[in-house]
Amino acid sequence: MELPIVNPDQVPLPSEEVRIRSVEVEPYPDRRRLRIEIELTLFQKPPNLEVWVENAQGERIAHTNIIGAMTSQMTLTMHLRGENIVGVHTLLLLLSYEEEGEIERRPFKFEILEGAGE
Repeated sequence: MELPIVNPDQVPLPSEEVRIRSVEVEPYPDRRRLRIEIELTLFQKPPNLEVWVENAQGERIAHTNIIGAMTSQMTLTMHLRGENIVGVHTLLLLLSYEEEGEIERRPFKFEILEGAGE
């Protein structure tokens, strides 16, 4: 009898073990949009993901919800609101399931530089 060798990173996980693996944030040259790449661990049941951006003053300047993510790798474009968006910002991710509630909440800092893209 042969047993298949399975990479543990390729096994879909139950809801309570699903996690955010990586996040990359890249401001577009216009400084009004962000390209956000999110990778989750593989999952057995599609999770919900809430994503928002706060400026240095703690004001929410972008927000989106993904209900029942169909893939563990996602690329989003988020449009930023407000006039002065230069500076350090926080991207916040909230991974959850309707039945289990919040599974993981993670902040990621990034900076939008003055004069970029002009």
